[in-house]
Amino acid sequence: ALSGVASYSGRIDEGPRLSGVQIADIAGGSHPAVIGILAALYERVTTETGRHIDISMSNGALALNALTLSVAAHSSKSPSYGDTFLNSGTLYDYYQTADQRWLSIGSLEPQFARRLFETLGHPEWFKESLKPPTQQSDLKQNLAKEIASKSFEVWRNIFAKIDCCVEPVLTLKEALDHPLFINSGVVERVEHEQGELIYIASPLCVSFPKIATDIGHRLGQDTDEVLSALGISQTKLTELKEAK
Repeated sequence: ALSGVASYSGRIDEGPRLSGVQIADIAGGSHPAVIGILAALYERVTTETGRHIDISMSNGALALNALTLSVAAHSSKSPSYGDTFLNSGTLYDYYQTADQRWLSIGSLEPQFARRLFETLGHPEWFKESLKPPTQQSDLKQNLAKEIASKSFEVWRNIFAKIDCCVEPVLTLKEALDHPLFINSGVVERVEHEQGELIYIASPLCVSFPKIATDIGHRLGQDTDEVLSALGISQTKLTELKEAK
């Protein structure tokens, strides 16, 4: 909210919309923290100089406004809902299928837009996609009507081998079973005494192997160790267990 992201991430008739993931916490906080730590470690190795790292989630979230910040900073206009290329002002949006599932269409670049409209059988719509965001409402209505005419699976099959930035909106369960994530190794399945455990491995594509060395402990497995580290005596631990 403080960073301005929410002021134009939403719909004209609804205002700001929530995201299902933590934009400020992860993209604005954790990722800059890791980058800062790694940069400081590298400097320490090369110059033997240490650094103090101060990470602000709000600062990181403000920096996410990369495409719109310069205009707002050097003019009297801030972006608003539905008037940029990425916030539903253009064909870049989600569209509902005949069976109430969704497709994402991100065909902003001309080569992708042209391929999209040729696939849909409406190459004449390409010229409409070149108009400014505030002038694409008719195109979006036509797109919505077209996508609503077929089911999720039909569209998924149509666009499966066409490179035009159209993808099905998968549930998280579906994503975990998708070949893209399984073959890349980011989704790991490990046999455990409690059964099969599914977890997300490092998403970094680096040369060292992704090997599961610790897939978690049983509930309460480390309780005694943790409480002992806090200075709670074994006698007190026994009393707590008996009271429970």
